[in-house]
Amino acid sequence: MLLRAQGGFTLIELILATAIFSFMLLIVAQGLLQAYHTQQNSMISRDTEQNARLAMDTMTREARTASDVTYGGAVPNYMCLAVAGGWVEYIINPANHQLERRTLIPAAPCPGPTASIQSLTSPNVWAYELDAIKTAGFGPTYVPTVSISLIVGPKDPSGTLVNHNLCNPSAPSSQFCSVTNLTTTVSLGATTP
Repeated sequence: MLLRAQGGFTLIELILATAIFSFMLLIVAQGLLQAYHTQQNSMISRDTEQNARLAMDTMTREARTASDVTYGGAVPNYMCLAVAGGWVEYIINPANHQLERRTLIPAAPCPGPTASIQSLTSPNVWAYELDAIKTAGFGPTYVPTVSISLIVGPKDPSGTLVNHNLCNPSAPSSQFCSVTNLTTTVSLGATTP
């Protein structure tokens, strides 16, 4: 008896086609996932840089009108400016790693009781270091300057700093780390002759 030829695929052909299709799908999915992570890292980096620029612009603008500056000492990550009407502190809050601008109660010395607090960084960005150095000088034409340095980075996903490192050294090599370090020198404005 003669068998008619039936069209179709054998089981081996179906398994092979499914394997090739799955492999191609895996390559496409890997590419899409990599593009997603790149886009996320780009957004984190942009947010970090924008926060640093905004905070530095705020401090710089205020320093240009300040008559004096105090910094560091017993209080780390700290700067206080004598502005018209009182004092303004810039400090990194150790509880949440946010850079804060604190308006002091009038006539209160630095550091002193605050009348208002404004966070200059977003909750997803941590401030790691704030440093200020006032230049020394003398003479009738001397204009004091202050050098301000600010380091910020994305919030540590673990919620803690590891040995005060900006990037976790025990994290896998795929960890993304975006650190922005800004430094500027500003002439203190109110003392300009």
